[in-house]
Amino acid sequence: ECNGSIGSDSTLLESLRDVLNCGFAVPVVRDNTLSVKRLHAGAQPVQIFTKSNMTSSPVITYSLPKDDDVNEVVVNFTSPETYKTETVYCHIDEEGNKRITYYPESDNQERLDAWGVTDREHAMALGMRRLRYLRNTRVTYDIKTELNGLNCNFNDLVGLVLDENLSNITGRIIAINGQTITTDIEIPEDCWDGVVYTVTIECASDLTELYTMNDKVYAALVDLCVDICRRNDKKKLVWIADRDKALNYAVKPDEMLLTVHR
Repeated sequence: ECNGSIGSDSTLLESLRDVLNCGFAVPVVRDNTLSVKRLHAGAQPVQIFTKSNMTSSPVITYSLPKDDDVNEVVVNFTSPETYKTETVYCHIDEEGNKRITYYPESDNQERLDAWGVTDREHAMALGMRRLRYLRNTRVTYDIKTELNGLNCNFNDLVGLVLDENLSNITGRIIAINGQTITTDIEIPEDCWDGVVYTVTIECASDLTELYTMNDKVYAALVDLCVDICRRNDKKKLVWIADRDKALNYAVKPDEMLLTVHR
């Protein structure tokens, strides 16, 4: 339900964006055409990018966690009883579960004005969706293609095949610049239900044997591995030097296995 009034100081696009936000949708303007893209579960990729339609390997960027990362989303909505602005504070606890308070707990906030929203549960859903996106989406891919007839737009779900040995990765388009497309990674809702995922990390090293990593690269790798384990609620990172033993190792529910591509 959306129930609000539009001020005269808002542009048409700003007003449309406020209305669509109530339904987890965004306006998209491209080639003088206005369309609406809605975020919803179960969407199918509109296009698959493989080696055959990419002009170079994707550029992968991972943003390391920082002390000032957003860990609280503040949602303002309209109370259906008083028609005054009420606020909920959305958090994620150490086990990855939703936690809602009616008071702030952090200075690292992002504010979300849920225009027209008059339902508390709806406001909570908007806040938690934004917070989980900020928490889980740290990887982006820059894809270069020669395809002139791209049938995808901002916020569309697309597939990306990085390697024939990896499952397809799906992500949403967050930027289009000419024939370069930037996507994030979509985090499946059922990612905790026994599905196995592979994270590939490339580290800079010396150009000759023994291909040594310097101390800064090694420290960044450790920080990244710790962050990945925490986000997936894993308590132990296992390293097995023997390749055959590593491939046959039965990973326990609270573990992650570290392997090396040579």
